[in-house]
Amino acid sequence: MKISAITVAIMATILPAMADKHGYCACWDKPNNKLMLPATGQCCTSKGGVLTYFTSTKTTGNMEGYFCAHPTNGGDWWSACCEGQGWDWSKCFG
Repeated sequence: MKISAITVAIMATILPAMADKHGYCACWDKPNNKLMLPATGQCCTSKGGVLTYFTSTKTTGNMEGYFCAHPTNGGDWWSACCEGQGWDWSKCFG
C-alpha cells in the first residue's frame, strides 16, 4: 500500500490534536496518595492556569484537593513539570 504525501500531511495535522489533553491536572505523591499543592501551584502558574479545589469524587479519581484548570493541560506536560518539582506522578481528568 502506497502512502501519499497528502495522507502524511493530514496525519501530521490530526495526531497532535489527538494528544492527551485534560481540563484539570495536579502533581501527585502516589505512594501517599496525596495531591501536592506547592508543586501543582508552581506548574499551574507556569502554564497560566487557575487553581481550583475539588472534593473527592469518581471524576477526580477519588482525590480531594487543588487541580490546575487550563483548557490545554496535557498529561505529558504535567508529568514533566511535576518531575521538575520533585514528584514523579501527576493526576489529570476532564
